[in-house]
Amino acid sequence: MKDSGAAGIGRAPGAHPERRVLFVVPRLVEAGGGSERLLSEIAVRLAAREDFAVEIATTCATSDATWENVLPEGRSVVDGIVVRRFATRPPSAASVGRTRRLLSRPRASALLDRLGWRPATVASPALADFLRATRRDWDAVVAAPCVHGTTATVVSEVPERAVLVPCLHDEPEARLPSTGRMLRAASRRLFNTVYERDLARRLHGEAAARGPVVGLGFDVPADVAPEAEVRERFGIEGDFLVHVGRAAPGKGVDELVALVRAHALAQPAEAVGLVLAGAGRRPAEIAPGIRHLGWVDERTKHGLVAASLSHASFSRMESLSIALHEAWLLGTPAIVGADSGLLAWQVGRSGGGIAIRTPEDLAAALRCLREPGRRAALAEAGARLVREEHAWDRVLGAFVGALPTFPATTSR
Repeated sequence: MKDSGAAGIGRAPGAHPERRVLFVVPRLVEAGGGSERLLSEIAVRLAAREDFAVEIATTCATSDATWENVLPEGRSVVDGIVVRRFATRPPSAASVGRTRRLLSRPRASALLDRLGWRPATVASPALADFLRATRRDWDAVVAAPCVHGTTATVVSEVPERAVLVPCLHDEPEARLPSTGRMLRAASRRLFNTVYERDLARRLHGEAAARGPVVGLGFDVPADVAPEAEVRERFGIEGDFLVHVGRAAPGKGVDELVALVRAHALAQPAEAVGLVLAGAGRRPAEIAPGIRHLGWVDERTKHGLVAASLSHASFSRMESLSIALHEAWLLGTPAIVGADSGLLAWQVGRSGGGIAIRTPEDLAAALRCLREPGRRAALAEAGARLVREEHAWDRVLGAFVGALPTFPATTSR
């Protein structure tokens, strides 16, 4: 999203929208997470309709590691949408450390949760004040993801208008009883996939899983760097795999690096390169043929994916996987971890790639992808699923149909 200054409301004079929707995300930055991108892209498309007025509320933080206030508080216009930023109250390093230790002990954390303990996460008292003051101004307040304090604030302050997009994956925070209470307390729940909804049901019961699958719409990326350009820029030769996304715990980057290294040692003549493109820490075992680029712009990212032999991910922390769907639309299949939950499910039902566990599995997958026509055929199978399930008309129709309706009394 692009900032266009501090004036205006992003709607033509004289327009009278029938419904007002506030989207709440923990951060709104270029290198943000998947949940922020999901809500911001829906917000932009909804704002283009004459029957909706859309605003976004977020924090002044740019990093989900520290949650420190970096950007200024206040009101601006981004992509024609009013964005309101509120100061955070970042959790202390000590409280984050305690949270990590407790979440590694599920029984202890579940017991403490019932006694009122909450994981250390971002909080914004100013955002809570804003929601209390304007609660009747909105037909719906849409928030994601469920593990951050900004979302808990929405469900706590405006439960009757709260539309929760959980972006749920199987992690310790998701299994806490408080997460189940949040899911049940929201007025509506919108899931990204059937897999995610089934996970909510398994963890927290039927009431927590009531809601439609909406997800995100996808267009074929139009701005793609040429293969020759990305190879020359980064010194890439030969076949390579690309992992797009943050190098964070649970994202499976270390496992992927170890597997590629083990395959290269066992079969050096068949070795494949690996490019890691995304924010986050640098994996510990970088070796020849493995490049950690950090965050790259969209054009470069798309060029890397299109030029690669395959997108590759062992992430267990997905409820949709934007990177996987974009790879398919760019004509690139996927190699995923067989134990990666959502990714393995997506690849299995679409036929858009290969699930692996061992270096031997990787060797077999590479041989398959190097056969004439196989790479393109697998990618097309995945792209077919994207076209069938993630067309923007379908996604926006499902989203609008799921929103609650109230007689909004706009006072601003």
